[in-house]
Amino acid sequence: MIIEKGDDVHMECSTDAPIGSNTITWRYDGVQVTRHTCEAINTSRFIISTSNDNDCNIIGRSNSISGNQGPYECSDGSGDQAEAVAVLIGMGHTAF
Repeated sequence: MIIEKGDDVHMECSTDAPIGSNTITWRYDGVQVTRHTCEAINTSRFIISTSNDNDCNIIGRSNSISGNQGPYECSDGSGDQAEAVAVLIGMGHTAF
């Protein structure tokens, strides 16, 4: 995923695990950012955009330094995990 400076990062994760067994969690740069109930741990950096029995979608809020670029991983507790990387482009222009 390509993002520009100031962009939020929108990530989607779904599972086909039976209802009640859904334990989707998100990690950002190796650190867990949601609980098993699809609740953001650090709400100043991450918010939940969708949460239901089979989906846990997050928004990584932009910041002035990195725009939340980096690796994102979601897992549904089955041992499988999906990974995506947000890459920041367009850090800004230098005036001459």
